[in-house]
Amino acid sequence: MKSRRLVPILALLVVGSFATLGYAKKPGGGGGTPSTIPTVAAVDNQGQGVSGDGSTYVDGVGGVQCYISVSKNDADLVTYNTGRTLHFEFPAGDPAVAAAGLPASLDAEIDFFAINYYGNYDSMGLGTTAQVQMDLEFYVGSATYELDYASLAVYRKDANTWLITSDPNDSEIGGNPFVWSPQAKLNVIRRRRQTTYGVVSMPFRVWMVRK
Repeated sequence: MKSRRLVPILALLVVGSFATLGYAKKPGGGGGTPSTIPTVAAVDNQGQGVSGDGSTYVDGVGGVQCYISVSKNDADLVTYNTGRTLHFEFPAGDPAVAAAGLPASLDAEIDFFAINYYGNYDSMGLGTTAQVQMDLEFYVGSATYELDYASLAVYRKDANTWLITSDPNDSEIGGNPFVWSPQAKLNVIRRRRQTTYGVVSMPFRVWMVRK
């Protein structure tokens, strides 16, 4: 993906080959640190954004991959071919969503890949915040769409717990060392190119807990 500038080209080619089979395995999968995501919650008071399917996402359970990579630089959740989904509630009447041909509300199997700009997740001090770039890919029919978040925040709560959030006023985080927001580019990914339909506001908030 164009937005995954920090990932080696060879790794991208390998990921692409898996994606053609309907299965995405990210760098570090299988060899990373197994984790769980107890909650995925939209933070928009109108209910717009990304939320979970009501159950904890646990690495290795039902085919779910949830881990911090071997390099410790990225956090990942993959639910392709598992039946586990996220719920997407797009802003009503958004022109980018209309141009992409997506319904305003949908459930989809997903793959997210959250890169820590400032080093790795394990090197963060307790109570510190770092900037994250995240791709959230999801299947609709035979097409793969993507929400490309340029700037999210990751906050390390304790030795084994991180919060990834789009909310600049998140009550868990004190102060704003940089700007983060729920703004994301809405793309569709094809074999040799990527089409961007525009920018949408899609709040995103997850707790990542090391097993």
